[in-house]
Amino acid sequence: MRFRIDTYHEDDRTTLRVSGTLRGPAVDELDRVCRQADGPLIVDLHEVMTVDSFGAMLLNSLEERGAGLTGASPYVKLLLQSQMT
Repeated sequence: MRFRIDTYHEDDRTTLRVSGTLRGPAVDELDRVCRQADGPLIVDLHEVMTVDSFGAMLLNSLEERGAGLTGASPYVKLLLQSQMT
């Protein structure tokens, strides 16, 4: 599996379930989908295998802007933390 985004609307929030590898064009696609989301945003990372540095920067930026990041594996969390330093 390369990359996939499933969008769910619940009450007043949008949940994006991201699957696969977040790198290259996938980072731009996730950014585009996030910008179009209505209400509070939750990004479900349960099925993300890895992210590149641009993917990590995007996810960190989304979190700084108030999006909730859930389900990141310990490996993905480490990649996100390493991008913040």
